[in-house]
Amino acid sequence: MLNDELVDTAQTIGETFYGVEGGNIRVAVNAPEQPGASGLSREPTGLVHVFIDNSNVEIEGKKFVSSLQAVCENQLHMDHGRLLGLVLDGRQLGEDPVVVGSRPPPNDSLWKEIENLGFMVKVYDRNCRDKEKEVDSELGAFISDAIQEHRRPGIVALIAGDGDHCPFLRRALLRGWSVEVWFWTEGMSSRLMKINVPDRPDLQTTIINLDPYYSHFIYAYGRENTWRKEFLEIEDSVGTWDSESMMECYEELNLFCWWSYKPRNTFYMYFDEYEQWKEAKNWILEKYSDITEYRKGKYYSSLSIP
Repeated sequence: MLNDELVDTAQTIGETFYGVEGGNIRVAVNAPEQPGASGLSREPTGLVHVFIDNSNVEIEGKKFVSSLQAVCENQLHMDHGRLLGLVLDGRQLGEDPVVVGSRPPPNDSLWKEIENLGFMVKVYDRNCRDKEKEVDSELGAFISDAIQEHRRPGIVALIAGDGDHCPFLRRALLRGWSVEVWFWTEGMSSRLMKINVPDRPDLQTTIINLDPYYSHFIYAYGRENTWRKEFLEIEDSVGTWDSESMMECYEELNLFCWWSYKPRNTFYMYFDEYEQWKEAKNWILEKYSDITEYRKGKYYSSLSIP
């Protein structure tokens, strides 16, 4: 039987070698080739894996916006859903986006709200010196998990500006992943802008500046510092009008969103000039045909949603 080829594939090994003397029998099995079995596909998926350092992007963003809009930093808020939409720009997610942050803010309702948007949230307490602990390492661990667990490379979209993320992004590049870094001009580490991969100048990181897009996902809330502004009053008794409606209106008019709320379902939208006020009022009247306008003076109207 030495070097013989098994012809009757229906036989078991025991049946084939029945009666053969000797204790050393070597069997080589040639498995039939399967379609696509020559190797795992490494074709990029085009799916986006989003990782956000919440404190990092929010703190630097508030500094930037407050200097432009003459608004207090504590009045500024970030809409995570809109930030995610900006980064995706119609592309598909590879998995739930990851947000890593720290306390304060101690208000757990913020993190719950972010979770309800579909984010995976990890929150850590600051130390006695008010410094973040474990945030960067945790975010890096999520990036490492993604590039190891997914057989085909996708796109890492990091929304952070800390240079400590460089080793994880470098590994992603070497594994065939595309890397995008989204952050503010001020506060971004120079190391993130130049992630060097030895002997691989073709591996490049795409840097996207958040500065031109701030009004898409950051807004101001509250009446403080609005005494010189024009305001539009909206009364909503049915719950149709909300912060997303206002953000949409301001964005359509290429304006920064600033609003406040008074009990009994009354919203106030603030504008720097009368022409902006008029544009916003006309936009709302055209979009919502059932709204009624009550004029209360030349520069003051109240819109009522029945």
